[in-house]
Amino acid sequence: MKNEQSGLTFRPRPGAGESNRMRGSAHMSIRLAYPKGQGWQYHGRNRRAFWRVGCGSVLWVVFLVFALLVKTAVCAPIWIGAGARIQLPTSAEWSSMINFRPGDKEVVDLDPPIFSWSYTPDPRDCASDTKPKLFVLLVSTNPTCDSGFVLQLTNRLNFYNFLPPLGRGRTYYWKVGYINPASPYSTNRTLKADSWASEPYAWSRVRQFTIKANATVWDRSRFADPVYLAERGRHPHLLLNAGNRSAVSNWIVTAMASDWSYIIRSANTTLTEAWWPDQVLPGWGASDQAEQLAKVALAWQITRNPQYTNGAVTMLTNLAWYFVTNVYGLNEVPAIADWIGKMSCIKLFRGLAYAYDWLYEISSPSQRANVVKALDRRAMYMLYGGGGLYWWTGNYKGDTNGLYEPGGLYVESSSLAKKNSSHPIDNQLFSVVGALAAFADSGPCRDWFDVAMNWLIAISYPWGFVDGTDTGFGRGYGFGTLYGSSAAGALLLASTVFPDAHLHLTPYWRDAIDWTTAWCPVLFNPPFCAWGETGSGLNIYTAYKPFGDISCRYTNGYGFQHWNRMKDYRASYESRREYYDFTYRFYWPEPPQSNAPLRQLRVAGGWYAEHTLPPNTEEAFATNGIGWIFQARPAGSQCLHDYFSDGSFEIWAYGAWVTSPGQASIGRYGHHSMAHNSILVDGLGQVQDHRGPLEPVYAKFIAYTNWIGGTYIAADLTKAYPHHQCWYGGWQYPYPSLPYNSGPLTNLLRVHRHILFLRQKYFVVFDDLAATTPRKYSIVYHVTEDTLTNLSGGSFQYTSTNLFPPAPAVRTFVWQNTDPAQLDVTVMSGTNVNRNPITGEQPAGDGKYRAHAIWTSTRDPRVEFTFLTVIYPVREGSLPPQFRRIDNLTVAVTNGAEGDVISFDSGRTNDPNVTLVVDVATIRAIGLTQARPNVPGVTRFITVNDILQPRQMADSMISRSNTVCNLLWTELLPSEQLTLQDRASEEVRLQQTFANALHRIFDKCSLLEAVQQDGVKLSEYSQALLAKDVAGKNKLKYRLNWHLFCDAFPGYLERPN
Repeated sequence: MKNEQSGLTFRPRPGAGESNRMRGSAHMSIRLAYPKGQGWQYHGRNRRAFWRVGCGSVLWVVFLVFALLVKTAVCAPIWIGAGARIQLPTSAEWSSMINFRPGDKEVVDLDPPIFSWSYTPDPRDCASDTKPKLFVLLVSTNPTCDSGFVLQLTNRLNFYNFLPPLGRGRTYYWKVGYINPASPYSTNRTLKADSWASEPYAWSRVRQFTIKANATVWDRSRFADPVYLAERGRHPHLLLNAGNRSAVSNWIVTAMASDWSYIIRSANTTLTEAWWPDQVLPGWGASDQAEQLAKVALAWQITRNPQYTNGAVTMLTNLAWYFVTNVYGLNEVPAIADWIGKMSCIKLFRGLAYAYDWLYEISSPSQRANVVKALDRRAMYMLYGGGGLYWWTGNYKGDTNGLYEPGGLYVESSSLAKKNSSHPIDNQLFSVVGALAAFADSGPCRDWFDVAMNWLIAISYPWGFVDGTDTGFGRGYGFGTLYGSSAAGALLLASTVFPDAHLHLTPYWRDAIDWTTAWCPVLFNPPFCAWGETGSGLNIYTAYKPFGDISCRYTNGYGFQHWNRMKDYRASYESRREYYDFTYRFYWPEPPQSNAPLRQLRVAGGWYAEHTLPPNTEEAFATNGIGWIFQARPAGSQCLHDYFSDGSFEIWAYGAWVTSPGQASIGRYGHHSMAHNSILVDGLGQVQDHRGPLEPVYAKFIAYTNWIGGTYIAADLTKAYPHHQCWYGGWQYPYPSLPYNSGPLTNLLRVHRHILFLRQKYFVVFDDLAATTPRKYSIVYHVTEDTLTNLSGGSFQYTSTNLFPPAPAVRTFVWQNTDPAQLDVTVMSGTNVNRNPITGEQPAGDGKYRAHAIWTSTRDPRVEFTFLTVIYPVREGSLPPQFRRIDNLTVAVTNGAEGDVISFDSGRTNDPNVTLVVDVATIRAIGLTQARPNVPGVTRFITVNDILQPRQMADSMISRSNTVCNLLWTELLPSEQLTLQDRASEEVRLQQTFANALHRIFDKCSLLEAVQQDGVKLSEYSQALLAKDVAGKNKLKYRLNWHLFCDAFPGYLERPN
């Protein structure tokens, strides 16, 4: 019996009696997949059956049939295998840069879908190719995408989305053409109409997507309509407009009386200040003045009392002049400064933008022009000065004159069009208010509006990883919530300007609430941030305010409950409305509160979070709940504020931290894999190139299922380790240049981590590791407090406590099931806790370290090895669990009347004493890393699934019996030849070897001459390609070679589509 939805199979053992491990209070659950509303559930406990029947009398028949099988099923083990497979969407590939969306063969629920594409045809060239591009987007109903176009546009943005609906219930095909500047790279490129070459120098491959028949229609073309923008651009339009001013005023009196009183008091005080309205105070003083001015302007809009117009416009123009001329701080003019960490610039500009909109009707044309000049100067910096999109060759810090001529432009890898690094994101999110204030009044502001709004619609996720709806806070609690709140604020403000534009359909809105709730439960207070910098303690609370507003905008009851439960623990100023978010609740009232989901799986982003109690309640973290987070990001790390931490996990239980990897703030140590509950190979951690992706996928979830009382998830982390020879680096880069730059782990075959969460009480972690040559494998586990006891053979105990909120101590039992004779265990403590015992490296951190780092390693280098670890937290004084090693792959866990026997041995499926089996051999095959081409124009590539007869193929290559075999054999790497000659090689290893080798050979060589010499009869496919004279054309040579191979060796290889 198999659950197709969950991937579980319950295999009966004919004649077998009920396992002792299943007696007492132990029980199991089976959930069958029926259409919505027609499901039923069976619970076996002491051979008593309880059932819940859904609608439809036919289910009684199903139940009676199923009941006949209960006697055998109830004593069958849970078997996890191929049914748990996870399919990674192709839109998750190359996602550390802006990538191709929608992915190939994906089904979308928006019409039109969100589009984006790599800035270069091959994503690996994004960092090195800095030339600006012009793009041609074609969408067609024709599979070749050379006719039948439903959309054709040319634009400078690789995330342009001001698009009309395409039509629901249909399949479409799309591709992108890439046009370079017409002038040589070193000369002037000012990006005017005649700046571009006449035609694309390259095209992406054709991708296919289908829009669901019931997809949501979202017409975004109105953002490109000048008439619509002129209408929406009438002043005032930020937070309120002339049409709803009266309603807003009435609402304020009843719903916002206390906050409105604060605004009025501030405005009245401002009018009596000695500096009002002629004197601009330096530095932070000007920032405070701008905020006070905005409150005066808001008071004028709401009350229409002329006292608030006295001197207001004079103050506005003085501050605008200061913004574009004053030099302070790091010798920077605010208008062209990098604003990261410069809150004074942010507050000054924000006050200017709001005051410009609210005082527009009482300003003269010349006064408006003076303020627009300040807004334009910022827009030009964001467009051309290195603030967000392009960089200027004249001065990478921008042009104080705001002209950006003469000179050319280039596109850094950190650009909003590529990697979305933290500085461009900060600048973008805090500058968008200027574009929203003056998009109808100014050319530069309109240009920046196009960039900013397309970015908010198409990218939005401001933590660097841009695969749209499925990402998560890739830069940790601190930067994740900081950037998240800023993006939320920008979208909320835009929604007040364009209330009929349905901006709530932006993918960010749909997922931010879910993920924030799952990732940061109520009272969450980590002593260290497991996933990125500056996320420990109460730092994360300061960014929660906008998520309450998002929840109201999206009518999300559990998101609003989460925000509401948190508000008592945030800084007091957050409970008060400021001028820049004052009317949000006028547009979006508070929704009814409800509990949040317990699980969040983000496949494309590579995150999983689970709670035993709703995470938007205090109980989930602070008292009675257990929760955990697991990470396997396809994008890997960007080497910015995130960590090399894929495969690590974070666990809390009963109000205390069971594990807390990472570090508290900023330092190199937290970026190192050894600072996490990670896997290391020869002491080496994970690393990815900070300039751009070298692999389509660095890590990924490969299997997942859950059932009542259990969860299983597995991740492939193989490509996250140093496979490439390149110059690695990045912010707070933690590693010595050698040996990482030499790509020392190119022969790493498998780094898989499996995690089971059983009975909502304890965890089983199984690490499955392999390379082509012997390696020393290590797993690292961190203990925060100095409470480590009973260390023996990799097993130990420790106690955790929590100061805020205070909670009773929790004792955690860690059992290492692997044979102790095969292990070396090293405990790093004190001043050595951040030192690597294998390589000797010791990167500096922030000075706040955990008490112990336990390194459990193979005693001798091994080609293959497994670790099996059980983590069992209990309340202090509770009954301790008991563990028994059956073999390296099988462990028995008991606690009172509860008992389980868990095995990762596929051969134990029918063992009467085993209650759960993970078919590791099957999961290994799922996790084999798929080969990808060097040529982006190819439609389909060799994968392990295409290798039909690997043993016969190996024998043919070894024989070198004809010209084709001889050519192929000479192109194989020595290690590949050894694998083929080894008769003990598993078929899956042969498949992977052939997939990688043939991919490389098909891209590099031509098989045509060798096939002709052997007199092979060519198929119609090969003849058709030869008729097009494609032998020398790279983008089709790969396909021709594939067909020629199939002609020479029928049945060995699946033909391409």
